[in-house]
Amino acid sequence: MDQVFGDLGLVRAGRHWQLGDLFIEVPGHQITDPTDTVRVGSSVFRVVRKEVLLADRVVGFKHWRYTGYGQQAIDMIAAFGDDLDMGWLEERLMQEGSWDAFQALRELARSEAAVTRDSLSALLERLHH
Repeated sequence: MDQVFGDLGLVRAGRHWQLGDLFIEVPGHQITDPTDTVRVGSSVFRVVRKEVLLADRVVGFKHWRYTGYGQQAIDMIAAFGDDLDMGWLEERLMQEGSWDAFQALRELARSEAAVTRDSLSALLERLHH
């Protein structure tokens, strides 16, 4: 893996690999979350599905109250558009008690409103009352 990522121009940064703004995390050998298979040249990678990453950001936003995760979730929602497995996402977020946070973040992503740390903090206060 070190050779392949190095050949691709990535640099190891702790448990991540980095190339500019791109960060790649290589988890252990067992992945229990849903994955997609991606081929890059002759290499095949199992990549955790985007819905898993989005769900993690929404849950972190709501339960850890980290506004940076809220901003990341908004950016992901905007980038993914309608290309999400909403059935899986809703089920996961309902289990985590975070479906309401996703709906609120999706509304922000679709609006023209400016998203700031203060507006995300205010959203968190509404979600927790």
